[in-house]
Amino acid sequence: RRKQNIHLQKKIILSTPENTGNSYIIDENLLKKLPETPGVYQFKNKLGKVIYIGKAKNLRARVSQYISGTDSRPMVESLMKKAGSVEIILTNSETEALVLENLLIKNRQPLFNIDLKDDKTYPYLAVTDEEWPRLISTRRLSKKLKYFRGPFTQINLMNSLKSLIQALYPL
Repeated sequence: RRKQNIHLQKKIILSTPENTGNSYIIDENLLKKLPETPGVYQFKNKLGKVIYIGKAKNLRARVSQYISGTDSRPMVESLMKKAGSVEIILTNSETEALVLENLLIKNRQPLFNIDLKDDKTYPYLAVTDEEWPRLISTRRLSKKLKYFRGPFTQINLMNSLKSLIQALYPL
């Protein structure tokens, strides 16, 4: 069994042992090395290709659900049979992990991620570059727009902020 713990800035790469029989086994000491902080995890196949990306408020607890089999989603068993390693990216908050997960899924389009592969993304607030500027919410960034703020993971928060800005600074 080969185990690796490589630290690259805020990245931790943990290799798991080979899949043996019907159960996916990982050393308990390896799981203990995972931080209990927010972040993004990427399961990779034995060739190193990313096959699933997820986010977690507590990386140790979330990854251990996959390893122990307590995550009962149908795709998890198949995922764990193909997984050879898991890469961890630490974030400062759960919201940051959510945004990073979204970007990574769109960029890498892993086999087991069925959500967020489409053109949907989190919205931004922007001011148009027109003679009479308007404050708008948009999911597409353009050169015709200025002063972006976002992305917003909670639409109601973005709409409240937009209403407040429009009330304070009518354009």
